[in-house]
Amino acid sequence: MGINIQDTPDGRDKVIRTYGLTYPMVVDPKGATASTFGIRALPTVVLVDHRGLIRHQGHELPDDALINKILGEI
Repeated sequence: MGINIQDTPDGRDKVIRTYGLTYPMVVDPKGATASTFGIRALPTVVLVDHRGLIRHQGHELPDDALINKILGEI
């Protein structure tokens, strides 16, 4: 799931089209998510496993090997 912080639905839709994203994406126009989780730079990628544990946090999407490892453990 993606969260577009301080964006509009039109801005979100443009990102989805530009990058061909297929996962759900919501808009947080006031940036409450960033405040709640202490996110200070964008983009921030957080991978959460099926137990709700953060398995990766960074400013770039991790490589396929890490994603597959995390998904394989679900």
